[in-house]
Amino acid sequence: MTRRVAMAVALLAAGILSAEQKESFGRYDVHYSVFNPSFLRAAIAEQYEIVRGRDKAVVNVSILDGERSVALPVTGTVKNLLGQSQPLRFREVKEGDAVYYLAMLTYQDRDTLRFEITADLPGYGPAVLKFQETLYWEP
Repeated sequence: MTRRVAMAVALLAAGILSAEQKESFGRYDVHYSVFNPSFLRAAIAEQYEIVRGRDKAVVNVSILDGERSVALPVTGTVKNLLGQSQPLRFREVKEGDAVYYLAMLTYQDRDTLRFEITADLPGYGPAVLKFQETLYWEP
């Protein structure tokens, strides 16, 4: 299996396992998911600079203009219920025609996190996603 196919399968599985979500902003669909990267094979995690661990999570964002994946700036923050904030530093990843953005974060077991992710969409302006996820450590 090529690395590209392996990563696509891993990200697809992550989206399915964590109930990938999307929001529409005009003609754009912004897809997002949060997953624990522990199930990724070490070689795949290393290739994409993903740190595996029970207290690690990956935020995956992709933006579609119709059927076409687009490269646009993505920024964000995540806060726990105590108000402690950490920035999400997204890295752009290109796989053929697909473009997605990955950011790592560290969390505590049973942490309820509030995410705010912004993408600057041409012809629309800043699109802000706000969602909440409770993350658990893998046993």
